[in-house]
Amino acid sequence: MEELPPLKAQTFRHLVSDPPSRSAKSTAQFSLCTYNVLHQELISPGRYPTDKNTELVFDPSRRRRMLQQDLQQLEPHTDIFCFEEMSPTTYEDFAKSLGRSAFGGHLLKRQANRPLYNAMFYRKSKFQLEQHHEINLHEGLSSLHLQDDNLKEHQAMDFFAICNHFIFIENDNNAGDIPKQNKKKHLLVMMAHLHHNPVDDVIKYAEMSQLLNSVARIRQTIRTNSNGEDDVFTIVAGDFNAQPTNQVYRLAVMGGTPTLSSLQEETMVLPTWLEQRQAWLPLYQQIYQQTTMVGTLDSVYSAYNEKGGECGHPRYTNLTDGFKNNIDYILYDKSKLCPIRLLELDVATYEKEDYLPSQFHASDHVPLWAEFECR
Repeated sequence: MEELPPLKAQTFRHLVSDPPSRSAKSTAQFSLCTYNVLHQELISPGRYPTDKNTELVFDPSRRRRMLQQDLQQLEPHTDIFCFEEMSPTTYEDFAKSLGRSAFGGHLLKRQANRPLYNAMFYRKSKFQLEQHHEINLHEGLSSLHLQDDNLKEHQAMDFFAICNHFIFIENDNNAGDIPKQNKKKHLLVMMAHLHHNPVDDVIKYAEMSQLLNSVARIRQTIRTNSNGEDDVFTIVAGDFNAQPTNQVYRLAVMGGTPTLSSLQEETMVLPTWLEQRQAWLPLYQQIYQQTTMVGTLDSVYSAYNEKGGECGHPRYTNLTDGFKNNIDYILYDKSKLCPIRLLELDVATYEKEDYLPSQFHASDHVPLWAEFECR
């Protein structure tokens, strides 16, 4: 059996001057990881060309063990996991490793015609699952007047995301000096893997709109049921297949009606893509008008400030042959949550070869992790 790369100690970047220790953690803090693990069926020399150690890179058994190793390193630090491009086999492997008594989980097929699944695990000692939602991100497409045949095809496709509604478990043993209150703390975690094709960017934009509308609707229901007394905290995470300059990211974080000028500001866009997006500008604007904005969302890794990164982000979360940029995010409501720590990206490992996956890292994406304190 081929030996795996040696484990490296994980390092965390503190965003506050006096971060709480994990052992002293109260229900006012939690941590979350999002990671696109790269489905085995997508790995082939045609899609991921490599001339170095091809057998090691594509070997299913070795990749499986490498992903297990990633999970085992992250588990002690993580309360919620969001995984994209899962398979039922990988889900069962992860559920077994995490321990079904310690972590609850959900697996949801992203779309009918592809074998890709989303999965979310949560620490049972930290959270009570109040409600599990399966959100069809293409539900809103029916209201759009789509003339393009490629776009019309998406109206007939279901395309799902997971939204879990948790309640923080009050634990007198680790609550520290925080007084126990009658009102509950609710956490909404929406995770999604948005449409990948850059040619159909407006579909991805519509998916983000539906995602935000769903979060806003669920939050309002919680507030109504508690007469506005309970706190509701919000996380939106996953693989958005959109760079920080893309309209999809702008919709979630910045808002504002799309314009020709804002379309032209996106980086790494082929002229033919830009021409098509400009033709679809009325569609972008119609979708924007139908979107309920979710408070003050921001990307936690926008505080990473790595040299060469866009808008303060790391240089990349996805590194493949011909593409290197940020498309994975942990968005949080900055009016209610304060980031405490981020996982440092292991650039030394990721860049041992020119692109991912490699013999040193099993996926073409990197894991993102953040710890938050509730305001």
